[in-house]
Formats: sequence, structure tokens, C-alpha cells
Amino acid sequence: MEDMSEENISEVEAEEEEITHMEENMKSYLRTRLEKIERYTIHILSEEAARESGEAYLTPGELRFAKNYLNSVENLFKALALQHMPANFQGLDANKMSTKPNMKTHVFVKAKESISGIILPDVIDEEIDFEVGSQHIITYNAVAKFVKNGAIQLI
Repeated sequence: MEDMSEENISEVEAEEEEITHMEENMKSYLRTRLEKIERYTIHILSEEAARESGEAYLTPGELRFAKNYLNSVENLFKALALQHMPANFQGLDANKMSTKPNMKTHVFVKAKESISGIILPDVIDEEIDFEVGSQHIITYNAVAKFVKNGAIQLI
């Protein structure tokens, strides 16, 4: 076997460092996604139930996680609090406990395709066009459908 030169060793080290960086980014992304699923579980599950099977936003694993998480939270709440309350207060209405994400929050996006006629919510008769590679700060609800179909990427 040939001895590796210093140049080859530094290339291997650079590649290993890049792989480590990509792994850390993926872990951070997944951790953030799971945190959002935990924060908005009830809302997400009700939205997923209303969607067609081919339009699901969650992977099967994420859907299973959300259902298990909600079940665990409900069981914990019942065990810690509800069982100690009068019978007429022991009901658990998930819809009253539901929090919804702020769809009007601003996001950084990059256009992967040319898109014309994006209507800005809350602005009368205002439309903008995105060119391939252009970057924008815009409310999420204005571009949600384009994010879902892959025409726009959140950055």
C-alpha cells in the first residue's frame, strides 16, 4: 500500500471535516423540526388529518412521533393534574390547548425557479416576481405553497 502524501492526508481531513459539518447541520435541522412538531402538535395533527395522503407535510416517522408525543403529554397531564380535580373539570379539550404557528412571520427565502405574481398579503394590489437565485425576506404565508412544491427554498 502506498504511503499517503501530506497533500492526500490534508484532503482526507478536509473531507472528514466537511462530512462532520454536514452531519451537525442535519442534526440541528432535525432537532429544530422536532421542536416545532412538539410546540404545535395539536395543530399539526389536525392539519395533517385534513390533507390528502399524497399532500402530507410530515414523514410517516414524524407523524408517529407527533401522535406518540401528544399521547404522552395527555397522559402526563391527566396523571399530574386532572385526576386531582373535580369530575366536571377532568375533561381535556385538545383544541383549547392548541397553539398555531405564526404564518405571518418573516422568513429568508431563495428562489429556485422564476415565479411571477406573488401576492403580498396585507398589501393592496401588490405583486412581486422572483428570479432564479434571488433572495428575499417575505412573510411565510405569501410563499408557503412555493416552499412546499420546491420552487422556493427557506434559507
